[in-house]
Amino acid sequence: LKRPLEEDAVRNLNLFEPRWLAMIDGLKNEESPQFGCVSCTNKFYSVVDVDGKEGRYADLIFQRKGRIASLLEVTESSRPSGARKVYTKILGKETFVLEGEEEDRVNVSDEGYLTMPKEVINIPGRKVENIESSEDVPSVKVLVVVG
Repeated sequence: LKRPLEEDAVRNLNLFEPRWLAMIDGLKNEESPQFGCVSCTNKFYSVVDVDGKEGRYADLIFQRKGRIASLLEVTESSRPSGARKVYTKILGKETFVLEGEEEDRVNVSDEGYLTMPKEVINIPGRKVENIESSEDVPSVKVLVVVG
């Protein structure tokens, strides 16, 4: 995305990177699939050794304020090479603010997208349920919007 998702805006996403395909796969069968979008103000990629294989490492700086996106539609397709891609349609919903220390809260999934415990996402007017222990904390998938 070239610009942040706005409330009530419908956006089309053409996704083909394995990490985004995995994120959508994890969402598309949910009753009301949603994920968070935040704007990335800076990114830096470098190549590193990961278990004897070449991998990418990213330093990201992102804004604490973001927007919930509802996944409206997913259409399977393929690239000219035959590689899988999906067309998705998303709808901008409520604004949220990330609270707490992000370095302790932001995790990278095995597939490469970010997740955060729901307890750090503050949506004005919506109360997050009390959570007894960190083992009970559900996570939310986050798409980092790079512009």
